[in-house]
Amino acid sequence: MIDSLLPHNQFHSSTSNVSEFIIDNQRGLLTESNGKYGTTQLTIATDKYFYRIFFTKHDSVKVDEKRNREELIEFARLFNFKAEY
Repeated sequence: MIDSLLPHNQFHSSTSNVSEFIIDNQRGLLTESNGKYGTTQLTIATDKYFYRIFFTKHDSVKVDEKRNREELIEFARLFNFKAEY
């Protein structure tokens, strides 16, 4: 299911970076906006659902990109994906 969210092999996006992670035996994608505005978003795909967790960037707020990324991943590790079965 998550393959549909991966960037196209021939036509890469210049507006975001995508990294793939395994969290609690589930595939996840971390998508980070390269621009001044946008989101840092973690999408996790299970057999039944997509889970999306994100931070929104604003011009008026100083953002620590690395900290946001780490917090999203740590937060996702708190989920119990096995409970949905």
